[in-house]
Amino acid sequence: MPAIDDPRVQPALDALLSNDASRLRALLDIDPDLAREPWGDNTLLEWATQPPHGVDDDVIDVLVERSPSLDRALNLAACWNLPGLCRRLLAAGADPTARADAGITPLESAAMHSSVEAADVLITHGLHRPSLWLAAATGLTNEVDAWVGSDGRVTAPHRSHRPNWADVGRPAGPPPVDDDATLVGEAFVFAALNA
Repeated sequence: MPAIDDPRVQPALDALLSNDASRLRALLDIDPDLAREPWGDNTLLEWATQPPHGVDDDVIDVLVERSPSLDRALNLAACWNLPGLCRRLLAAGADPTARADAGITPLESAAMHSSVEAADVLITHGLHRPSLWLAAATGLTNEVDAWVGSDGRVTAPHRSHRPNWADVGRPAGPPPVDDDATLVGEAFVFAALNA
């Protein structure tokens, strides 16, 4: 994988950061692989999701039409709470169920980063892995009510998928405890983080 400081990609990165869609398009016409290859850890489209934000829609359009995969960029846009970019990527065919590097979906990434506006865009495509914490994080109170009995017990299908903070760059914690009180408490924490 070429490094981000590879001189081959530098003009394209400069065009991206300068919001120069015409120059970026011309560079990709000459070397289409610039948009396909990862540079460092990201493709050009994925770099466009990274801070500082503010990449123009025209530049995003060039990258979306030239990128072979939109899925990881959607996960990154969810992480950084870029709802407009999430909408554009979904409209262009990004898969809202695709699991990125850590095996989490874009919606899960948004919920774990408290990216509320991005989560609001993504939730319209479903939970994909219905779990109590994610329903609570995304404000699906009807599901939370249905999945937690009056005795405080969580129904079996909604307790299997648990959040892992290490998936989003935070230190790994101990293995999750699988009791109902912990599951409900975890759901309340995510509801508060995403309120």
